[in-house]
Amino acid sequence: MLTPAPFYFIRHGETDWNKLKLMQGQTDTPLNATGIFQAEAAAEIVSTRKIVTICTSPLRRAAKPPS
Repeated sequence: MLTPAPFYFIRHGETDWNKLKLMQGQTDTPLNATGIFQAEAAAEIVSTRKIVTICTSPLRRAAKPPS
């Protein structure tokens, strides 16, 4: 039997292509200033949750490599 668990889905922040209403697909467009702000706000919210697993795209707009 499966145990119910919360599931959080967070889309990447805004890119310049989003503002232009262009489809990105696998094109590796970075976040713009608004998108970076959105990502930081999302990180603050999810940091208060007990998240066990994170799955993400390897594209720049969805994953920031460790510094």
